[in-house]
Amino acid sequence: KVKPGGGSLMVWGCLPQYGTGQLHCISGCLNAVQYCNILTESFLPTLDDHNLKVSAIIFQQDYDPKHTSQYAQTWPKDHAVKVLPWAPSSPDMNITEHAWDPVDRCLHAWGTLPSNLEELWIALKEEWEKLDLGSILNLYSSVPHRVKALQCAKGSYTKY
Repeated sequence: KVKPGGGSLMVWGCLPQYGTGQLHCISGCLNAVQYCNILTESFLPTLDDHNLKVSAIIFQQDYDPKHTSQYAQTWPKDHAVKVLPWAPSSPDMNITEHAWDPVDRCLHAWGTLPSNLEELWIALKEEWEKLDLGSILNLYSSVPHRVKALQCAKGSYTKY
């Protein structure tokens, strides 16, 4: 958000194991059609950027209705993308959500915060791309622990 009253941005980003993926600025309210366009315009190019084959990855997304709509469920099938099954009542276990914390901290450490949406977009991209690979690998290595904690909590909330 740009304060005071300067507006806000919603972005989509993915986090491959080998670095950050492309960010996509979302205009308006995100729906299933727009979500699938983002996958085409930013997810697939991210795989290319990291020299990853679709067959070598498992795509993780949460149980948001935009992801689970009938329309959105055809996209992975049409592109041969394996999707990690997601329990509908589980807490958000998506590691990408946790990658935003350091981005936010870095943005707030700037001497002068962005004063408009264009500056905010540029700052977000800059900080996203600077995410430390060690931090990303730590998030990936936490996945088995997250899954085990979720199993022990029987789908309820965990420390993650």
